[in-house]
Amino acid sequence: MGRSGSVDLTGSPGGGAGEGALRVADADRERALELLREHCAQGRLTFDELSERSARACAAITGAELEALLTDLPALAPAGGVDPDVWAPHRAARFTLAVMGAVTRRGGWRLPLHHIAASVMGGITLDLRGAQCDGAVVTIDALAVMGSIDVVVPDGTPVDLVGLAVMGDRTLRVGDGPPQPGRPLVRVRALAVMGSVTVRQGPAASDPASAPRRDQRRSRRQARRAARWFGDD
Repeated sequence: MGRSGSVDLTGSPGGGAGEGALRVADADRERALELLREHCAQGRLTFDELSERSARACAAITGAELEALLTDLPALAPAGGVDPDVWAPHRAARFTLAVMGAVTRRGGWRLPLHHIAASVMGGITLDLRGAQCDGAVVTIDALAVMGSIDVVVPDGTPVDLVGLAVMGDRTLRVGDGPPQPGRPLVRVRALAVMGSVTVRQGPAASDPASAPRRDQRRSRRQARRAARWFGDD
């Protein structure tokens, strides 16, 4: 794995012809998984890419199969050092705030280890299916006051939803299947006061045309709620 700055899976410093066909051990697969998780934390892989490559790493039999997962990734800095060429290009989004409106994050945005989302008579959608993750465990503090917060994670992502709902809803909608290897744990700490916090799984490929329509419907619902609250006829 010369391009990832890691150990040579073949056990040979030169990596001669035919050595990639040697069978790998569990330790080699685990090392590849660690490298993939680190590249995801630094913003080079999305959740979905990390999951797909991690599954291939777990099923790999030869060194060549593991090498193929890292050939398009640069070398990592040694432990304890800082490589100026290794950094996440997108600034992490630490806060999301919606007041009587709708805010949506989707695509290749960067999710830090700790994110705060607050919705006051508004709607927030945090779509993590294309997000870049800063670590193996991320925490989202979700506060919904007469509003809604919807967190969407890729299928197979481990989720932990805790918190309190006061005259509101706290909902977890996930499948029964086991978590996929390499997926970060998404921990959501919710407080819903006459509002709702929902965490659900969704397929990696979603209908891009449906997303704006959902956001528009959410905005209209929140506007009607605000109008009723202030007595605006």
